Amino acid sequence: TILLGQRHGRHEGHLGLAGGAQKASFVRSQGADEVIDYQVEPVIDRVKEITGGVGVNASLNSVSGETLTRDLELLAPFGRLVLFGMAMGPPPADFMMKFLSRFGDSVSFHTFSFGTVAMHRPYEVARLLGNLMTMLSEGTIPPPICAAYDLQDVAQGHELLESPKVMGKVILKVQG
Repeated sequence: TILLGQRHGRHEGHLGLAGGAQKASFVRSQGADEVIDYQVEPVIDRVKEITGGVGVNASLNSVSGETLTRDLELLAPFGRLVLFGMAMGPPPADFMMKFLSRFGDSVSFHTFSFGTVAMHRPYEVARLLGNLMTMLSEGTIPPPICAAYDLQDVAQGHELLESPKVMGKVILKVQG
C-alpha cells in the first residue's frame, strides 16, 4: 500500500507500508518519505502519529482483503481509497458497511483496472506507454530490477513473482 499523507494537516509526502526491514529499506530507496513496517509496527497508530491524527489523503491498495478495511481507517476527511488489485482476495463482507460509516467524512472509494483503460481509452494507453518508454530509455525513471531470467527459466521467474520476496521488476531475457 502506498499512502499519500499529511503531517499535522499539511501535505507532507508519501508513506509506504512494507513487510520486513529489507522491504522497508527498499520502499524508502524508491522515494517514500516515511515507511511503516507492518510486521512490527501498528499501522493505524503510526499513521495517526505521523499525520497528527488527521489521516492520509489517499491510499493506493493493490492487495485488498482485510487491508482494505485498515486503509479505510487511515483516511483523512475527503480521503480517497483506490483499489487496483486483489492479491489477497476480495474485500471482507462487511467492507461496505464500514465504508458507509465514514459517510460523514466525505471519503471516497475507487477501483482501477488497467484493462478497462486499455479497452475504453486505448488512445490514453498509447500516449502513456509512449511517455513511459521515453522516460525508461532516457533513464529518467530507472526501474529497480529484482531478478532476470532466461526465457527457458520462465517458471522460476513466475515462482518468484508469486512469492512475497519480489522488490522491483522480474524480467525475462530473450535472445535474438
